Amino acid sequence: MPPVRPSAWPPGPPGPPWPPDIRFPPVWGALFSNLVDSITSHFTNADGTVANTEVCVWLDIFAVCQHQGQEQMDDLANLGQVVNQAEETLLVVDSTGQVLTRVWCLFEIWKTVTLKGVQGLRVLAKDVDFFMLKDLFVNLDVSQAQASVDSDRLKLLTDIKGSTGIEAFNQFIRTALVDSTRLEVTTLAPTKHTHPRRYLAALEKSGQMLTLAGAYSDAEPLLLDSLAMSTELSIPSLSAASQQLACLLRQQGKLQEAEAKQRRAMELGRLVESVANSTQMATYMCNLATLLQAQGKQEQAEPLLKEALTMCPKGKNDSMETRSIVNALASLYLDGGRPADALPMYERALQSAQANLPDEDPQLATYFGDLGGVLQDLGQYEKAEELVQQALSLCERKLGHQHPVTITYKSKLGEMFATRGQLDKASQFCKAVLEDRLKVLGEGDPSTATALNILAGWLSAGCAFIFRARPLSVSSASCRRAGAAGDAPRL
Repeated sequence: MPPVRPSAWPPGPPGPPWPPDIRFPPVWGALFSNLVDSITSHFTNADGTVANTEVCVWLDIFAVCQHQGQEQMDDLANLGQVVNQAEETLLVVDSTGQVLTRVWCLFEIWKTVTLKGVQGLRVLAKDVDFFMLKDLFVNLDVSQAQASVDSDRLKLLTDIKGSTGIEAFNQFIRTALVDSTRLEVTTLAPTKHTHPRRYLAALEKSGQMLTLAGAYSDAEPLLLDSLAMSTELSIPSLSAASQQLACLLRQQGKLQEAEAKQRRAMELGRLVESVANSTQMATYMCNLATLLQAQGKQEQAEPLLKEALTMCPKGKNDSMETRSIVNALASLYLDGGRPADALPMYERALQSAQANLPDEDPQLATYFGDLGGVLQDLGQYEKAEELVQQALSLCERKLGHQHPVTITYKSKLGEMFATRGQLDKASQFCKAVLEDRLKVLGEGDPSTATALNILAGWLSAGCAFIFRARPLSVSSASCRRAGAAGDAPRL
């Protein structure tokens, strides 16, 4: 196919023929139908009619030349101009949360908010439960984000490192996403009586995002308002609102209150045919089961998880929701001292993750590590070490040697060597973990104190008494400082 020059750039100086009203940074690999549905929903009035307004939409996959060469480079160089001229950037988030794992999308969020402020960004999330995207949001890291062309990824990361730095960039993106949803609630508040459903969606979205960000006191009134509005509007919305409030209460450690709200969500959901036997209901049941498990009620949690699993779609590969339920059941078995029952669950989760995620996706490390942990409990040490080594190698390649997740797997591998009596290897890993934590977190962090404590114990076990005085003394000092904050590891 010969290169096609996008019509948005006519001959002459680069620039669109008129300023675009909105722009969408699309996600390669995501369903195009989700994008179309989100656009349609955004421009649909409360009465179901579509707004009779001419809107210029900028969509990168159509407006930017998709053939490598000078024309593509020129188009990409002018993206900043497009962002600045567009009235707003609409970010489409679907249930997979892929947009949070793509370097171009994260970069364009940054450019939008930097050039136009948070009012220039709108998050569209039709029928998306942000609580299911918690791990993606909390662990958002542009350094592990993907791009179709690796040279693009490297160039953007170089730009980010040279301007804000990786960690500051990650926090900027999380803050921008939260602030944009909060601003949307404020903007739509005057229309809550004329367009209640649109305002309700904004309340739910912002309440969920604030919960993920740990701003519980800000999230609670929004979710309570959402619950009150849902009571007036429809049972399906009321069920979802109860679920969201339950998640908030759980994050605050109010487990009994969260359990009551979660049970209420299930009761309301069972009254609605579209919810009663769906994956949504299975997720509600899984959430209730994990709440019960956290309160030590394992005997009540297990049948819920088993029933939830039967409600999930049957197919060659499990969905993200099904994997969450499988992992929850495996965790329940492991906590109950039943590693043999947990093993097939963790194997299933890993197989599903490998079928659905790219080979180099850092999320795979979690599945390798979980399976390695249960194999260790079953005494299959060689297989366990191999899996944890895979998790560590993947994290080192994609996240870097000093990323907190990488350090965690390095520590876990050291513990495995210690369990098998290989104290020389164990102490080498623990020393490496200690050096990384001292460099990244500092001497006073509780996890640094824990690493010092472990190293001192292993050196003592290996009769290397002359070398352990420093780890023990520093560990004691670190524990005292951490204890002042109420979180001291034992020495």
